[in-house]
Amino acid sequence: MKKFYPSRGKVAIKYVPQTQSQGTIIYNETRKGVYGVGHIISIGLPVILKNGKELPIEFQEGQLVAYENRKENENYGDFILMEQSAIVMVLESAETRIG
Repeated sequence: MKKFYPSRGKVAIKYVPQTQSQGTIIYNETRKGVYGVGHIISIGLPVILKNGKELPIEFQEGQLVAYENRKENENYGDFILMEQSAIVMVLESAETRIG
C-alpha cells in the first residue's frame, strides 16, 4: 500500500477487534462502546494552538492505542480517521481490556 497522510489534526487507525471466547465459541466485538483499540497507520500534521504553536503529538505510527468512539470518526473499510484528541492512551498489548 502506498503511504498516505490525513489532514492536519487527524490520525488514521487500523481497527483491532477485541476477540473473546466463551467455551468453544470465539467472537469479535463490534465497534460499539465508548473506546476502541487500533494501530496508528498514519498521522497528519499537528494541531495549531491559538498562540500559533503546534500541539506536540505523544504517539507514533505503528503504536497500539485506545481511542474514543466518536460520531465524528470516519470509517473507511478497516481504517478509521479521527481527531488526534480522540487518542486516550498508548497500549502495550492488544490483550489490555478497555472500558
